[in-house]
Amino acid sequence: MRHRKDHRKLSRTASHRRAVLRNLVTALFQYERIETTVAKAKEARRLAERLITFGKQGDLPARRHVARFVTRPAVAAKLFDTYGVHFDPKLRDEVVARVDKLNLPSYSGFVQPKLEAVTAADGKITDVKISYPLDLTTQMLEYDGVKR
Repeated sequence: MRHRKDHRKLSRTASHRRAVLRNLVTALFQYERIETTVAKAKEARRLAERLITFGKQGDLPARRHVARFVTRPAVAAKLFDTYGVHFDPKLRDEVVARVDKLNLPSYSGFVQPKLEAVTAADGKITDVKISYPLDLTTQMLEYDGVKR
């Protein structure tokens, strides 16, 4: 049984194993492709995925954690530049302006809009009207089949 066996020892002492895995992960992020044995690759993958998660966080404690593990500062910076959270401020402002134009209250993110067909006098559909119900209770009662 493999209970409580967290990692592979790779036939090395703890300090040597840590050094080998640090060098493998650093080389992986630097060259983006490395060749190694299956056991070392599986262990390096565990550590690389954790460092990628830290790279996505992008805050100061995450940077310090990665800098302690990765052996080259340029590789650590590349990790945060590649996997860090980046956004375009112009696009963000555009999306915020669109949402503000709808005049929805902040709690109505889960309220479903209604589409109603606008018909002319002869019965043909001329337009589609979108209405946003601002009351979640009424909407849920409609879905439940209860009429008020």
